[in-house]
Amino acid sequence: MSVEVPEIVLEVRNVGKRYPGVVALDGLSLQLHAGEVIGLLGENGAGKSTLVKMLSGASRPTSGEILLSGRRVSFSSPTDALRAGIATVFQESMLVPNLTVAANLLLGREPIVGGWFGPIRRAKLRERAQAAIDHSGFELHPDQLVGDLTSAGRQLVELTRALDLDARIVILDEPTSALTAEETAGLFAAVRKLTDAGIAVIYITHRLDEVSQICSRVVVLRDGRLAGTLPGNAPQRDIVQLMVGREVTALFGPRTPYARGGAPLLTVKDLKIGKVGPVNFELGAGEVLGLVGLLGAAQESIGRAIFGASTPDAGVIELNGKPQALGTPAAAAAAGFAFLGADRQREGVVPTMSLRGNLSLCSLPAVSSGPFILSRAEKEFTNGLRTEYGIRSYGVSQPMDTLSGGNQQKALLARWLATKPQVIILEEPTHGIDIGAKEEVYRIIRELAKEGKGIIVVSSDAQEIAGLCDRVIGFNRERAVGELTGKDVTPEAIVSLTVQHGTAETEKEPEAA
Repeated sequence: MSVEVPEIVLEVRNVGKRYPGVVALDGLSLQLHAGEVIGLLGENGAGKSTLVKMLSGASRPTSGEILLSGRRVSFSSPTDALRAGIATVFQESMLVPNLTVAANLLLGREPIVGGWFGPIRRAKLRERAQAAIDHSGFELHPDQLVGDLTSAGRQLVELTRALDLDARIVILDEPTSALTAEETAGLFAAVRKLTDAGIAVIYITHRLDEVSQICSRVVVLRDGRLAGTLPGNAPQRDIVQLMVGREVTALFGPRTPYARGGAPLLTVKDLKIGKVGPVNFELGAGEVLGLVGLLGAAQESIGRAIFGASTPDAGVIELNGKPQALGTPAAAAAAGFAFLGADRQREGVVPTMSLRGNLSLCSLPAVSSGPFILSRAEKEFTNGLRTEYGIRSYGVSQPMDTLSGGNQQKALLARWLATKPQVIILEEPTHGIDIGAKEEVYRIIRELAKEGKGIIVVSSDAQEIAGLCDRVIGFNRERAVGELTGKDVTPEAIVSLTVQHGTAETEKEPEAA
């Protein structure tokens, strides 16, 4: 008996994309069948974003062709791609937060009274939105403001809009980057609804543990080319080897056990931020301290309070035994602190500036004379940082927003490290970057610790915390609930620490080391 092969809904044939001095894609070919989920993986700069831009109508290929159900297509705009049946849900939400779910679902397609310039027929808009929600099967309310939804809820709105537009292909770009485990499970259920309806899904992620849960196949890109295709349940080491072109045996590198001795570099005493605290801990020179907890727990506000990004209600912060009157990020930076926030795009990158401008931003006195920036000095200074930290670009004049996520992250690290800080606070330091860039960031962190820097890592990745940190303080809700050191710092122990202290009666603040 013959087995029916699902229709090929998308075919990419020998597609290439060239920019001045850069080959972003080189002869890429792949196929996508109806009702399947393929994982599109690769390091930052491998060509994933370029492919997505072409499929979503934001860019055109330099060579090759794209076929939908056997017919060659060419998109002049994202609207063309949507009309052809390709919907893209980007990592950064494209919804309007101050509009309702209904208004977002029908944005640009509102029922109008009396032609283009008439008022919107509100009742009809709500009726059509409710029909779209009913068809999707997702739990959404048409009158709720999108700004009040969780990240998962906003993604369901985008998926509902894709279904209402009769999309045959849905591209999901890092869809779980801001989701809890429960929300991720809900998203996977939503994806399965799409595939049950015959819709094909391209799933882009850096979280390799998700691949086996949702993908039937994995397509790996490297340096703009197809590195290989694997089944969705392939071992992670095989996927990583395809991504980086070599076997990654020790992602976090060799570790030297931290031996506490001498006076602490940083002391935090009775720190209170709103309902959070009091928090007490010490950080030694050369120590990597992890602050972990579930989403929304206290650890997210502590580093920001130390750096002056938020004002604590009480407490003392001492650097080398001297109380610090920080108050603002500028004062903290001048005192010897550095802070790298989790949201790279909103809190770190200046996308309209060049790599050179971004790198020199915290070191302007070193490249200036009075109010004037010395172009030659700035170029020499930033070229040195670019080389030292392995930032891949065609030069320091390259626009910052054209660099891959991993290279942007290394640039932000380099920008702060150029100020010679003593204490470095890192929030989600490898969020949204590929395995190769993670290795480089971890190497930089290890080297900083060897130099005697004190490092605080705030991360939701238990494996990352276990691989990097000498000591871990766990938080639940607004309080510290326990501490792990040395060999006890394992992913399993970290997860247990943060989820098994759910009531105030069981919460106990760790003693300052």
